[in-house]
Amino acid sequence: MMLYSVVSRGTTVLAEHASTTGNFASLAIQIIPKINNVKCTFQHDRYYFHTLTQDGCVFMVVALIDFGRRIPFDYLEDIAAKFKFKYGSSALTADTYALNDFHTTMQEQMVYFAKNDKFHQLQGEIDSVRDVMVTNIEKV
Repeated sequence: MMLYSVVSRGTTVLAEHASTTGNFASLAIQIIPKINNVKCTFQHDRYYFHTLTQDGCVFMVVALIDFGRRIPFDYLEDIAAKFKFKYGSSALTADTYALNDFHTTMQEQMVYFAKNDKFHQLQGEIDSVRDVMVTNIEKV
């Protein structure tokens, strides 16, 4: 499950979305200066802070550790492309929270990526097949 997402230029927050309460925003601001790769992950407690640096901006999503890495990074690639398309180079000079209308897109994409996880879909199908098999065995 993805819980919090932020787009920043350095420590200047341009947009953010939180699907739950917590101190994710303050932790994110502490982590951002430590980023030294295009893609990296930081662990804090039971959370992963996944980051993607692109075109002068940092895209970050906080997820539970058991959510893995693939989906959060797919999410980050997606919102980075949407952010670049929508704002272009204006993100390089925007003030704090000036682009926070992007939080709606972040929220929609968090839901989309969480619901369209193929692993969870396959797990659901396997559970359904198992239930049918158990029922058939009980009938026999």
